[in-house]
Amino acid sequence: MLVLARPDDPGLPALERLPAGTRAVVAHGAEDALPQAADADALLVATGRAPLLQTVWRQAPRVRWIHTRPAGIDHLLFPELIASDVVMTNSRGVFSSSLAEFALLGLLFFLKDVRRLVRNQAAARWEAYEPGALRGRTVGIVGFGDIGRAVAAVVRPAGARIVGLRRSAAPDPLADEILPTTRLLDMVARVDDLVVATPLTPDTHHLIGEAVFRALRPGAVVVNVGRGPVVDETSLLAALDQRRLRGAALDVFEQEPATMPVFLENLRRFRDGEPLLNPVDKRLGY
Repeated sequence: MLVLARPDDPGLPALERLPAGTRAVVAHGAEDALPQAADADALLVATGRAPLLQTVWRQAPRVRWIHTRPAGIDHLLFPELIASDVVMTNSRGVFSSSLAEFALLGLLFFLKDVRRLVRNQAAARWEAYEPGALRGRTVGIVGFGDIGRAVAAVVRPAGARIVGLRRSAAPDPLADEILPTTRLLDMVARVDDLVVATPLTPDTHHLIGEAVFRALRPGAVVVNVGRGPVVDETSLLAALDQRRLRGAALDVFEQEPATMPVFLENLRRFRDGEPLLNPVDKRLGY
C-alpha cells in the first residue's frame, strides 16, 4: 500500500492498525512516491491532486485499487484513470451526520439571529425581538444523496417541508417531494431556504449561481455542505451584498486550505478479496 500524505497528516497513526499481511509505505510527494510505485498493489490518497496521482499512476502498473480519503474525487480524476478497470473508493458517509448538523446549525443561526443574541449577551442587554422558526418553512436540498438525506433527517423533524433535487425523481421517505435536476430553477423558486449537498462534476460546477439566487425567495438562507465550486461565490457575495439573502453558511469553499476507519476496512477487504465499500463511478465523478 503506497500512501500519499503530508508529513503531519493526523491519519497516519492509524496505519499502525493495518491488517496482517499488509505493508504501508508513506510518501509525501512524487519524489518519495516514484521509487516505491512499481511495488504498490493499492494507493491511499490523503493529499495531492490529479497531476501527482497521474505521475505516480504511470509508474505503478500493479495497482488494482485506489482509495481517496475525502468523499469528493473530482480533484483526482484524469482520462487514463477513468478509462481503467482499477476500482476507486472513497470515504462517503463518514461525515454525513456531522455535515447534516452543520446544515441545521447554519439554518438556525440566521433564523434565530444568533449574532444579535451574542451581541446582547456581551453588552449585558435584554432586547425583545421576533426570532424565525424552521417549522412551516420549505427547505430545498440540491443533491439528495447520502449527505442530502442526512440533512433531511435532522431538518424535517423540526417541522420543515423538504424538497429534494437529484437525477432520479423517485419518491424518498425523507422528502415531501423529489424533483429531477432539470427542474432546479422551478425548485428554488418554491423553497424558503436552500441546502447544497451535491458532488462536484462538470455539470454541477457553479450550478448555484446568479439565476438560482435571483429565483430564491427574498430572505432565504443558503447552506453549502457539498463541494465549494458548486456555488459561484461571486454571485453569492453579490446576493448577500444586495441583501437578497438572509445569510449563507459555508462548510466548503472554492479555494480551501477521521476518515481512516473506512480505508482500513477496505484494506482488509482488498487483502481478502471481498467487495470494497463505497465504490465510486469514475465516469460520473462520484
